[in-house]
Amino acid sequence: MIKRTQAYRLLRSQNMHEHRIKNSVPLAYFGLTYALSIPFWIAGALSNFQILPALPVSALAILCPVGAAAILLYRAHGRAGVTALLKRSFDFKRVSTKRWYLPTILLMPGIMLLSYGAMRFMGVALPAPHFAVATQFILFMLFFIGAIGEELGWMGYAIDPLQDRFGA
Repeated sequence: MIKRTQAYRLLRSQNMHEHRIKNSVPLAYFGLTYALSIPFWIAGALSNFQILPALPVSALAILCPVGAAAILLYRAHGRAGVTALLKRSFDFKRVSTKRWYLPTILLMPGIMLLSYGAMRFMGVALPAPHFAVATQFILFMLFFIGAIGEELGWMGYAIDPLQDRFGA
């Protein structure tokens, strides 16, 4: 096993991407993600508990992809591997064309506004819009953390070896 300081240097170096492709195992990742998700699915099926209205407890399985990636990286590279994975969530240097931030940030709110406008145009009875700033902030943070957990697992760990093997 690589010493932690060596693993940290490896993961910080330019060769981190190539090293991870060679040493990551997508099948193990998929199996572990699935295994970690099963308890959430069972809890969702056996209980009526909801985290939020219309959001069952099984939605917590969204954190399983990053959990599986963290477990596998910890086994291979120790804490340095997990730290490198988590740092990828805010690595703005990886986005080479900065104009992609605009559609990334505005696409979903734009779709919601268009949907709302279309439903009003069709005469669907809708409640008056109500925006509680504190609630919106809390929901944003919860869904943002969930999205990071999912994307770090799939895109931060699994996509590279899959693209290397099958192309894209």
